[in-house]
Amino acid sequence: MYTLTPKARFAIVRCYLNNGSTLKGVAVKFRVNYRTVHKWVRLYKEQGEVRLLSTYKRPWNRVKKKLEHRIAFLKEKEPTITLKDAQKVLHKKGIKISIKGIWGIWKRYGYAGFNKRKLRACFPDQFSWTKEATEKIKQAKELFRHGDIRGSAEVLNNIPALPENNFILQIPDSFLNLRRRIEKIALSYEKGALSDYLYNIKCLCGKCKKRKLYYSNLRLAILETMILSGHNKPMIQLRRIKRFENIFERKDNRLNLLEIVFSTLILKGIAYAKLSQIKKASDIARHCHMLLRRRKYMPLEFMYFLGILYIHLEDFRKAEYWYLRSLTRASEKEKAVLKNSLADIAYHKGDYKKSINLCKDIGETWGGHESKIIFSQAMWYLVRGIPDKAILLSTRALLLAQKKNIDIAIMRAYFIMASAYCSLGESAKARNILKRLMPFAEKRLKRATRIFKILLSDNSEIDSRIPSTEDFLATVKLAHFLKKGDYSKALSYAKKKYLMTDLYRDILFFPELVIKALEKGKSTGLPKPMFRLPIFNKEIPVYHIRFLGNLIIYKNEKYLKVYPVRKRLQVASLDNFKSKPGTSLVSRVRRKFSNGVGLPPNEVAFIINLALKAGEPKKKILLDDLYNNFWGNSAHQASNLSHLLVRIKKALKIPSHLLEISYKQGLPVLINKGIQFMTDYQEFEQTLTRAKALERAGEWIFAKNEYLRAFKSFRGEPFKKMYDPWSEHMRRVILNELENTTLEFAKRCLEHKNKTDAKKVLEKVLKIIPQSEESQRLLETL
Repeated sequence: MYTLTPKARFAIVRCYLNNGSTLKGVAVKFRVNYRTVHKWVRLYKEQGEVRLLSTYKRPWNRVKKKLEHRIAFLKEKEPTITLKDAQKVLHKKGIKISIKGIWGIWKRYGYAGFNKRKLRACFPDQFSWTKEATEKIKQAKELFRHGDIRGSAEVLNNIPALPENNFILQIPDSFLNLRRRIEKIALSYEKGALSDYLYNIKCLCGKCKKRKLYYSNLRLAILETMILSGHNKPMIQLRRIKRFENIFERKDNRLNLLEIVFSTLILKGIAYAKLSQIKKASDIARHCHMLLRRRKYMPLEFMYFLGILYIHLEDFRKAEYWYLRSLTRASEKEKAVLKNSLADIAYHKGDYKKSINLCKDIGETWGGHESKIIFSQAMWYLVRGIPDKAILLSTRALLLAQKKNIDIAIMRAYFIMASAYCSLGESAKARNILKRLMPFAEKRLKRATRIFKILLSDNSEIDSRIPSTEDFLATVKLAHFLKKGDYSKALSYAKKKYLMTDLYRDILFFPELVIKALEKGKSTGLPKPMFRLPIFNKEIPVYHIRFLGNLIIYKNEKYLKVYPVRKRLQVASLDNFKSKPGTSLVSRVRRKFSNGVGLPPNEVAFIINLALKAGEPKKKILLDDLYNNFWGNSAHQASNLSHLLVRIKKALKIPSHLLEISYKQGLPVLINKGIQFMTDYQEFEQTLTRAKALERAGEWIFAKNEYLRAFKSFRGEPFKKMYDPWSEHMRRVILNELENTTLEFAKRCLEHKNKTDAKKVLEKVLKIIPQSEESQRLLETL
């Protein structure tokens, strides 16, 4: 009966039952012995489709099922029991069985005979596919296809151990026995809400303890701890580990449960690293390293887990070693995971091209690769001396970051922005960014706060123990060396620990160290383009243009008075000011031009245009765009532009060679030859992005403060009394963005029962945009 397929047997039985034919008639029709047809019909009537569809024949020399369950239960009840000990226990009960026989039963039930290269916390993957499991899962799939879900579950429940598969995820838990439900939950990670998943594990653990299934309970405990590790809950993780760690006290037990012991040690080490108990975590890493080196076959996942522990310890060199060893034996799916980790190491190492290429290799198979690519590009632009591009890209990367990686993305983006502002000479703004991030870091990524404290503190406040103890992370030690002024030691340490990116970011807070090294003729180890940054090259002017309201200009962090009074007096007659005695001539001229400075609207519009379109060195603006926008109908466009440039350069004190007109390559352009511009509109958008990222991270209080800081950028209506086409367009764009963001913020405030901030922001926006009907309606409802 086992030579025909289950479908053929089922078709023959249905033909006999439904058509009223005789056994001999059906046998002749399908060319089968009539006794065989009789047997199939009897089996179908007695046991249904399940028995008829079965193609598996139990070997004659296997022990009875009850005895198999009893021998398997020995391992469940006492996970550390050895084969010899199990044989002795069975002999005492009058059961004589060889060690090989016990081992064979344990292998079928998933307690021994694991694939040595596939030892892992997701235990169904390390089970071997036996003939029984292979045949029965085919039978179960066939029944499921015919709509018999209960019958399919019954077949699955009769398999001793079911290896990794996706089919079991389609069967409801109510139809599965406890063993199958345990295997199913190990395979259904990230299929639902975290709280529900952890609750289901807790329920299964309770049932395992009640039935004295301690081996399965151990596996579930490891799975739970691994999930907690991925969701940044180290304290809960350590408490879970302490519940079952006493099982591993004896040394012989460690060898007996290597897959569980190793996973436990790694998870414990990661928890200690997250809690900044670096010495304990380092000791565990060394122990795990020795456990692996002693084995002939190193499981792929164990090498990967050890690499993760070294990542948390910021020992990127050792992490890279284990990842590269894993890469040679990994499948395509596993290679994507490894390349993702290697991309992070390349980023810290300062090899941004390699990091980008690795992220492109894995593509969409790994979430968040776009964000990582853009972060690498942002750092590349920073070390190439283009800080405003680094700020722009880090903001964009933060928008693309996935929720599961949002904490790291926020830290990385804030840090790049702070370093970029430092490179522009805006040290106060950079420090404020880190100070605003400090409360978030203390709550979500506590170990990063030590670096911030070193960067923001005075020399007297530094912990002198940092370089002389193991209980500090490598990035903390690097920041300490820089704070103490030992640049050569910091450079060698960064090269040794693959922390060149951290050096590039931190050194911008201590530019005097680089300048001293250059004066002494010593090597700095920094890329040459970094010396073009304004913080190292004082000849580069940095302008901060604030136009979200009346125009305010800062040059190199100093307020710039742009009141060419003599020129203005030729335009504005002194008679216009006689009605306002008691005021200075400058203030009267300044009042004449309502943009806040003594510049006419077209010059203010030109400055803003220049700052937004050509805000960094080597940027260009097509002259045709300027001509059409400012002097569309004029016959003297080139002359008008030349005169305007002369007035702008004088008013803003721009050296004439830094802003030039070029007619090369047939396209006349205005070139920025070495000026850095920043605007409050750019800062508004960056602050909004940070607020949205914090909101996605579930931190509304921090997000709300960033939103309020963004709205504070507006002091009035931008582009007031500027009627050129570009200014009109930008006014509409900016005001629409302000209105939409305000409405969204107000609604979010109402969701959090915060009417005060919603009302305050809506009132401010209505002063700037009085015609906003939706804002007015929402304000009236408060």
